[in-house]
Amino acid sequence: MKRSDAPWAEALIRRRWFRLRLFALGAAAGVAAGLTVSLYRFLIVQAESCRAVLAAVTADAAAGGQYFPALAWAAGLLILAFLLAALCRWEPMASGSGIPQVKGALLGLFRLRWLRILCVQIFGGALAIGAGLSLGHAGPAVEIGAASAQGVSRAAARDRTETQYLLTGGAGAGLAAVFNAPLTGMLFALEELHHQFSAAVILPAMAAAVTAACTVQFFFGSGTVFLFSGLHPLPPSQLLWAVPLAMVCGAAAVLFNQGLLSVRRFYGLPCFRRPEARIAFALVCAALAVFFCPALTGGGEPLINAVTALPPAFPVLLTLLLGKALFTFLSFGSGVPGGFFFPSLTVGALTGAAFGSLLTGAGLLPPEAMPDLILLAMAAFFAGSVRAPITGAVLLLEMTGRFDHLLPLALVTAISYVTSGLLGGVPIYEALLRRQTAERQTSNEEGHLTTLLVESGSPLAGCSAASLPLPPHTVLVSIRRNEMSIVPNPSCLIREGDQLLFLTQQPEAEFLHRLKDTPPVPDPKK
Repeated sequence: MKRSDAPWAEALIRRRWFRLRLFALGAAAGVAAGLTVSLYRFLIVQAESCRAVLAAVTADAAAGGQYFPALAWAAGLLILAFLLAALCRWEPMASGSGIPQVKGALLGLFRLRWLRILCVQIFGGALAIGAGLSLGHAGPAVEIGAASAQGVSRAAARDRTETQYLLTGGAGAGLAAVFNAPLTGMLFALEELHHQFSAAVILPAMAAAVTAACTVQFFFGSGTVFLFSGLHPLPPSQLLWAVPLAMVCGAAAVLFNQGLLSVRRFYGLPCFRRPEARIAFALVCAALAVFFCPALTGGGEPLINAVTALPPAFPVLLTLLLGKALFTFLSFGSGVPGGFFFPSLTVGALTGAAFGSLLTGAGLLPPEAMPDLILLAMAAFFAGSVRAPITGAVLLLEMTGRFDHLLPLALVTAISYVTSGLLGGVPIYEALLRRQTAERQTSNEEGHLTTLLVESGSPLAGCSAASLPLPPHTVLVSIRRNEMSIVPNPSCLIREGDQLLFLTQQPEAEFLHRLKDTPPVPDPKK
């Protein structure tokens, strides 16, 4: 080997070892995410089983004129409200869905205290969902996976750049573990969280999602989440009805997002000034649902399976749809650990069932097509709410195991995505992230570090450090290239694959991630 070729060979070897290390650490993060999410799922199942037994005992006692179990139930709800409020105060970043917090951590806006987040999301989430609140476990599982990955990164003493990659992989692993859907977890990490497709991102995300799914299958088996029966490929004549169905789901998703964002106005009333009051009110609503309409409790998986197997009449479907959406707003707005990922799928399924009930009642579709409409509506509703159409299509493919529905799923997710955008809908997790960023905004004098990957084809590649269109009070600190850290000077050229480290103010950190699509400032010396 010539002496002039040695630096190139050395850089290539470092790059290969860097990717291999990311893959290995991603696999370790996937195992950690699989174990923690398995514990989370186990506790939720046990909590829901205890709730069912206690509800049956309380109902039997009340029928016999004994009201002590009912009073004990009320006292337990009050204690639980104070306990959940204390957990949320101990670690505020673990309240709510968890996905906006992970997005903020990847943007450099938040810091995740991984051990606290694991404790609060796992145990607090199990208590909240077990109490009957209309919350899902998918969003918290994403944060649990990210926190597990951060723990692996800390144990391996990795730097900030590699930690960001592992956070992305761990978040996708959490979703893969909760739905037994590794491909969905990987795509969600890339499409919704990181927004960047490169080998350094894909390798740990793939390794983490696959190992997490394998770990969970060891405890819960390899079965699909939904047990849809009667699914069949839609003929072209019936596939045409998927277009108005997707448009309806896109519009309904916009309304659903607005409800999630607007419920804070209700909880802003003086009587809900303390978090304990908000949580107690939501738990009282949950108790009423447990005894009078248990189908509205939890994420909604049994409700989806029941509606698919034997759809009720249109008035019943409409009542369940409105009740589930309203109860989800109240549950999520209380601020306890728990997300709306799965409840939104339930609302989408009810929307599709109601739409299909009208068509079958009018003789426009055979009743056998109802399960297919429900499946398509769930994917369309997800795409309209989260604005991640690829993930929505693949999610329902893996959750049902019916890959012959790829074409209609791709069709409805694309139409719902466009419909939601035309109606002014915003991605729900982006909107929640902006709200949390505004609430946690620090003083203008606080410095903040954030990273940016220069993707292939980015307009920043080839420009000098002096021509970067940076916001005020922002400095390019270093450039990481092939595991080497470069202190930039004004004439230093940016290359594809570079990791740019900026020192900036926290409110401006998100702006840096738009730089990859912003043309550089002309160099005045040229």
